[in-house]
Amino acid sequence: DNARIIEAFGNVHINDNDSVHTYSDYLLFNMNTKVATLKKNVRLTDDKNNLYTEELVYDVNQKVGIYRSGGRVENGTSILTSEEGTYYADLKDVYFKNNVVLKDPKYDLKSDSLVYNTTSEIATFISETLIIDSAKRSIKTKEGYYDLKNRKAFFGQRPTITDGPLKIVANEIETDDS
Repeated sequence: DNARIIEAFGNVHINDNDSVHTYSDYLLFNMNTKVATLKKNVRLTDDKNNLYTEELVYDVNQKVGIYRSGGRVENGTSILTSEEGTYYADLKDVYFKNNVVLKDPKYDLKSDSLVYNTTSEIATFISETLIIDSAKRSIKTKEGYYDLKNRKAFFGQRPTITDGPLKIVANEIETDDS
């Protein structure tokens, strides 16, 4: 076995073509597979978004980072947390899985799975999702998206909006909070 391994301790910084920077307290890097395992105080940033976790496996060839023990992405005032996540650096997509919670000044969101694009700032609903907005309206949907930048949303597959005693059910609903 000709495994070429680099192990680094303290103030680790990986600079991937100036587009993605990763920091941690510990790094184990396999030079053959180009897979890095980062542990303790891990932060992956593309200058606009920060991903925080305690352990991240990052494949340098595929430009894919995976966490399985909880993580959060912060983008301005929005904080997205989940138990598992996969970051696709080339696509700028983060696939969040298991206990996904998005906290934003305008609403709170809970889901099992969600895809978020860090460039377009669009969250795509891919499983049953519950959204509570600042006016305490609740929205239940199984598909659609929310555009955080432009404050527009689309809900599909017979979403339900409950606003006090008022309940709206439709095949599709579009909203514009801008």
